[in-house]
Amino acid sequence: MKPFFFVSDGRQLLGLHHPPAGDAAAPAEAVVFCNPFGQEAIRSHRMYRVLADRIARGGRTALRFDYSCTGDSEGACGEASIDAWIRDVCAADREARRLSGASAVTWVGLRLGATLAVLASRQVPSPARLILWDPVLSGADYLEELARSHVGFIAGVFRWSAERAARSRGIHALADLQELVGFEVSGSLRREIAAIGQGSLGVPQGTRVTVLGNGGGRSYAPWVKELVAQQAAADYVPVDDDTPWNSEEALNASTIPARTLDALLAAGEGRR
Repeated sequence: MKPFFFVSDGRQLLGLHHPPAGDAAAPAEAVVFCNPFGQEAIRSHRMYRVLADRIARGGRTALRFDYSCTGDSEGACGEASIDAWIRDVCAADREARRLSGASAVTWVGLRLGATLAVLASRQVPSPARLILWDPVLSGADYLEELARSHVGFIAGVFRWSAERAARSRGIHALADLQELVGFEVSGSLRREIAAIGQGSLGVPQGTRVTVLGNGGGRSYAPWVKELVAQQAAADYVPVDDDTPWNSEEALNASTIPARTLDALLAAGEGRR
């Protein structure tokens, strides 16, 4: 793995390049990873690292990166925006093509990262292959989910009820929150996230899309049918895995969700 910086919208972004094993001079397919948001990005870090390593050992270039205003990339948390992150995905795509010489690029996204990949797919000249793991289809629902997690975290630390935890932080409505589980969220970013809806999540005609779902009983089949109606080559792969990647326990776990990892690799190789 080779860390480096590249530019998006005038900001320096951290990139992590996993070069392909074998003949590195030969053009190869590239894979770009789109991070989820906040705590989910922390909890999925190891999975992304393992998956990128396996992709590189299989002979393809993999690129992980931090969006602007997140991680080790340039920009303050309060300046983050969905529009900027979409441009960051497009910049990462260009960088992956430069590093690999590839014309075929697959984007892998988890949760909000999957949604960003969908939104960014309409801004590249040749649509990417999209592998979307538990994408966020309703920004409003997603914000409520994060708000509940934030209040639950405070309640757990102090052993309070959720109601007392909310009152202690002056949280009476979602608009009151300036932090979501340890991450600053500006009012403008909240509004951008809240505006995300299934109706706005279309992809260019002919885009190959694989949706993997294993989170919280969410069903993606209706949305996938909509994509097919828009003439996308889309399919849905339900994944049931015992490893709770999105939990406190997962941070120090010695295992990763193997069945989901295998499904991601299979989707990337075009297998069913």
